[in-house]
Amino acid sequence: MKDHNGNEFKTIEELADFYGVNVRALKSRLKRGMSLQEAIDKSGFIIDAYGRKFKTVKQFCNYYRITKQTYDENIAKGITSVQLSVLIKSIRGKQEYETQDKKQEINDAYFKQLVEEKKNKRRCYKEVDFEGKHFNSITDLCAEYHIKYNTFRKRQRSGWSLNECVYGKPKKIKESKPPKVKGFDYNGKHFKNNVELCEYYNIDYFAFTRRRKRGLSIEECMKVDEAKYFVYGKKFNSLKQIANYFNVNVNTLNKYYYANDKNINKAVTLAIKNRNDIVKKSE
Repeated sequence: MKDHNGNEFKTIEELADFYGVNVRALKSRLKRGMSLQEAIDKSGFIIDAYGRKFKTVKQFCNYYRITKQTYDENIAKGITSVQLSVLIKSIRGKQEYETQDKKQEINDAYFKQLVEEKKNKRRCYKEVDFEGKHFNSITDLCAEYHIKYNTFRKRQRSGWSLNECVYGKPKKIKESKPPKVKGFDYNGKHFKNNVELCEYYNIDYFAFTRRRKRGLSIEECMKVDEAKYFVYGKKFNSLKQIANYFNVNVNTLNKYYYANDKNINKAVTLAIKNRNDIVKKSE
């Protein structure tokens, strides 16, 4: 018995075993008028020309990258799965061969282009004319002007002109800024800082800076710190300052100050007298 793939078998059982088909199912299909190939393909293996077995038509089509419609059309023309596999292989082989040739042509053209570009680059950098002098190479030019070759090439790759590659770009001249004047002027006199101002006018530095932080001008800060008390023609800013100056007790001075309608001169006189009385009693 010979099948559609050209294989010969002694019995139908041997054929069924080869294709993995149930003998009864195979005989039943043949009796119903199916061809041997149709009976085998229905539930057996589909075999190609290279010994591969496929359980279904879908597997065969997926392996050979064809559609089910293409497979059915070829089978209908009397082409077996074995012949179809050989046909597909030969077509694909020819296509791959043509593709490889095309790739080789592209590679050859690309390689040729690289060689030409390399030649052109060598040609460009072979001879150089600069400042009326002719040089056979950039190396000679660099040696003549005492410049490092790598420095020259780096500048050239950055798009610098030939003159800039040799001499470099001129450095930008920074505009000189006028020196900052430290300190400030007040009332026709120059002060280095607020400390010097406060010492000169005998002003509390911390009170002055607090007021400056609040946004007050120097004049406003100075006005606030004008002397509050005048004792015997001398200026004082506080009762404590007066008490320290006249060596009297500040609490005593404060008592006399408010007891005499804030008459500071009278309060100081009474505080001094009180101090002297205390000293006499202790003697």
